[in-house]
Amino acid sequence: VQTSAYMAGVYAQSTSDAASSVTVYVDKNGKLGTLMSSQRYKENIQDMGDTSARLYELRPVTYNYKKADADGSKPLEYGLIAEEVSQVFPDLVVHGKDGQIETVQYHKLVPMLLNEIQRLRADVDKMKAKVGN
Repeated sequence: VQTSAYMAGVYAQSTSDAASSVTVYVDKNGKLGTLMSSQRYKENIQDMGDTSARLYELRPVTYNYKKADADGSKPLEYGLIAEEVSQVFPDLVVHGKDGQIETVQYHKLVPMLLNEIQRLRADVDKMKAKVGN
């Protein structure tokens, strides 16, 4: 049974057609896939509302991975602690086959951050309107 694969020449490669490229994700079973954004693949589409307000409960951190990179370095990283994210947004974490929390689905944070920016912008616009009167 093959449990892993190495593809030579994939690391840090660029493409001449970056505009039509898509990000490839690996699921907990090792299957590759992409995320579709087109409306034709979605149902039950609703505005996010204030769901994203819980982002303020997350704790951004800096850290170093325990295991060094291939060159022996341990560069400073920026991110979140998956176990902490699980307490606020359980659907944003990925569990391994053994059930343990492994990672955060960072790509899902982007629309939530945009929603919060838009909500803040609306608040600022209201304040400007009051000051202007």
